[in-house]
Amino acid sequence: MIRRTTFLIFLGYLTLLDGHVAYAEDRDSEAEAVAWLGRMGEALRERNYQGIFSYIRGSIFDTVRIVHRVSEDGETERLFNLNGDVRELYRHDDEILCFHPKAESDSAAGGDFAIEEHSVQIGPFTPAFSDKVLATRDLYNLSMLGEDRIAGRPAVTLSITPRFRDRY
Repeated sequence: MIRRTTFLIFLGYLTLLDGHVAYAEDRDSEAEAVAWLGRMGEALRERNYQGIFSYIRGSIFDTVRIVHRVSEDGETERLFNLNGDVRELYRHDDEILCFHPKAESDSAAGGDFAIEEHSVQIGPFTPAFSDKVLATRDLYNLSMLGEDRIAGRPAVTLSITPRFRDRY
C-alpha cells in the first residue's frame, strides 16, 4: 500500500512537472516569436532590399514588386502592382504617393497618371507591420513553428493566431 501511494504521488508530480515544462516551452516559443518580429521590423526599416511578393486579402490577390532603400536622405520605398490595375506606391519616410491611371474624363487635363496622397498599407512589408502586431500581442497567440525553406532560402515560420473569435 505504501508503494502504491508513493507511485501515485510520483506520477502526480511528473504530470505537474510535464505541464510546467510545456508552459515554459510555450512562453519560450512566444518570446522567440516576439524577438523575430522585432528583428523583422528593424530589417524592414533599416535594410536595403527588393523582391516580389504575393498578398491575399479575402478573394483579392495582388502580386507586388518592392524596392526599399535607406540612405542619409531617409527611407524610400516603391511598390509596383504587377497584376490588375497599374499602380505604383512611392513612400519617402512618412509621405506616401500613389500613382494610378487617370480616368478617361481626367485624361483631358493632361498626363496619363493621377497622383494621390494617402495612407496605404500593403501587407507584411509595411514598416509598421511588426510594430502593430507587437502592440496588440495580448490579442494574439505568437509562437514559433520552426525553420523551413522558401524560394531556395532558409526561413523561420511564425504563427500569429487570434486569441478571440472577433479577430482575424
